[in-house]
Amino acid sequence: MSITTSAPPRRAPFSAATAATVGVAAAAMVATLPGRTHGLGLVTEPLLADLRLDRVPFAALNFWATLIGAAFCVPVGWAIDRLGVRSVLAVVLFALGATVLAMTAVTSTGRVLELPAADVFFAGRVEWSPVPLDLFLLVLLTRGLGQSALSVVSLALVGKMAGKKPGAVIGAYSFLVALGFMGAFAGVKAAFEGLNADWRSLWAGLGGVLVGFGAFAAVFMREPAPALAPEDPVRAEAGAAPAEPSYTLGAALVSPGFWVFALATSFYGMVAAGMSLFNQSLLAERGFDRSVFLTITTVTPLIGLAANLAAGWLATKVRLGVLLAASLLLLGAALACFPYVSALVEVYAYAAVMGGAGGVLTVVFFTVWRQAFGPAHLGQIQGAAQLLTVLASAAGPLVLAAGHRAADSYVPVVQNLAAVSAAFAVAAWLVPLPNPARKEDAECRAAYERDGFVVVRGLYEPAEMRAAAGEADRLLADHAHLKSVKNMRCRWQNNVFTGECTFETFDPVIDLSPVCERLARHPRLLDLLATLYGEPARLFKDKLIYKPPGVKGYGLHQDWIAWDGFPRSFLTVLVPFDAADRDNGCTVVYPGYHHNGPLTSQDGQYHELPAELVDESKAVPLVLEPGDVAVFGGFTPHRSDPNVSDRWRRQLYLSYNADSDGGEQRDKHYREFHAWLQVKYAEYGKTDTYFE
Repeated sequence: MSITTSAPPRRAPFSAATAATVGVAAAAMVATLPGRTHGLGLVTEPLLADLRLDRVPFAALNFWATLIGAAFCVPVGWAIDRLGVRSVLAVVLFALGATVLAMTAVTSTGRVLELPAADVFFAGRVEWSPVPLDLFLLVLLTRGLGQSALSVVSLALVGKMAGKKPGAVIGAYSFLVALGFMGAFAGVKAAFEGLNADWRSLWAGLGGVLVGFGAFAAVFMREPAPALAPEDPVRAEAGAAPAEPSYTLGAALVSPGFWVFALATSFYGMVAAGMSLFNQSLLAERGFDRSVFLTITTVTPLIGLAANLAAGWLATKVRLGVLLAASLLLLGAALACFPYVSALVEVYAYAAVMGGAGGVLTVVFFTVWRQAFGPAHLGQIQGAAQLLTVLASAAGPLVLAAGHRAADSYVPVVQNLAAVSAAFAVAAWLVPLPNPARKEDAECRAAYERDGFVVVRGLYEPAEMRAAAGEADRLLADHAHLKSVKNMRCRWQNNVFTGECTFETFDPVIDLSPVCERLARHPRLLDLLATLYGEPARLFKDKLIYKPPGVKGYGLHQDWIAWDGFPRSFLTVLVPFDAADRDNGCTVVYPGYHHNGPLTSQDGQYHELPAELVDESKAVPLVLEPGDVAVFGGFTPHRSDPNVSDRWRRQLYLSYNADSDGGEQRDKHYREFHAWLQVKYAEYGKTDTYFE
């Protein structure tokens, strides 16, 4: 027997819970500021003056701290997947806050560590620089805990919550992150200029905020849950979400799609780090003064904000590979044109394109890992990707500096970066992303074709099944007048203990019950059937079987009947409203026999199959819980035993055909079915039947 799981339900994109989680995740990303180059740069000059430290040793310290700190991405990803985001977020915030506070007590009188200069890879020789050991260790921790670990936690938090198509949520998250950093920079500027704060006071304040944020996360934050889709008919109290297919870290690392997206987005990080650090020098080489540089640094983030929102919307409509390719082409075009920029309008156009490309690339990086690899190992996968981006951003300034030194100009290195960007764009367009659901779909379809049936756990939410159980009770009460042995909508069975003729079935039922119709046409069920068929499914028949205690079951049979035009693609979906097991007469199927086609006379009549036709040792009871579904084909032999328990076994039986096998034909089927029933009833002397 093959058992699979459906995609998890999703909340509406911007429910209150989603908005709160996005806010916390964005705040966590902004909280990485003390561990980032831009954040450390805010206090670099006063720190160097205070500690009487030269820029070359500090550059070496910062470079090696960044490289080593990148390794924090890996264990924090592992911890997220095993301990949950909430606890890891709190621990990382506490640790980062404590580190930042400890930096305020650093001095230049302690032990010294000799480090190679930052350009060791390009200088052709090793220049050693002495740096304070305690400062190196503390910067290393701020880099590792902030830029690396906390970034992974933030991305995992929003990724695990946002669902399978998180574009809109990630767009909002990216927008808030950008706003948060802009606000943080403005706050630091105000502290220095308006309050005359020194770097130690500023760092102490940031450390206190981080510790407070950690306490908030530990006390108030909840573990993120997958979001429910807005089309879900019942929004409700949360039940346990079904498992969602996911890649392991190892499986992700052997996927070409992982490396294309990881390296392409890391390449952008390298370019952004190098270009932002030397932006004033780059513009000066093109003949523009510092005022142009300052204007660009103000305008570019605003364009990036708009690009964040636009890319978030586009990510719900366009393949991520296309978005990545388009943004890399824009980036490459801007880089290729930069050496020819000579007018003010051209430099502003360059800045606008760079800002737009960066905004889109940021959203793609935040979005892709959850969408392509699933949530189960998201922390480790995002940790590996973040590791690459940190290493690339550390290398960016070195690449620009080495290129400038080799040619005494930025032009050659910028043009080479443009060519690399174009190459990555081609790769992003051509290399498909993995899709864990796609692999599972193939396995599900293969199992159905092999066995003639498949079981899917947790297709419907608990709240949907509670509503369905209540609806079954309502139908019995509100439509009691329909229960007549003359009404062809109703089916009756004998009680095996008392012999009493007992009402058992409404057939059809969706015209009486909007709840049952929503279940029959639920997007997740139709997606499953489209996977099995390879095309859309059309509802053919629907009935609700109550099977109260004592009612007999059905003998061994196939559902397909040799009526003219009866679809050979006919299949049936069982949707249990109550737990189904052997005691209350669950359906029993016999795998593999469907390959033999019809097993009885093809005379247009219903026939039971002889028991000896199947191997009873191969029998598979369809033991189901509410929310599960079982699907079996029209040629799959099946039966059910009497309900010998004291529990009901209410199940919705939904039958479908492939769209190419007759299209929509439910109404036609019921007309022919009722005509056939009238003939059959007449054979037993019942001529006053009707349908109501």
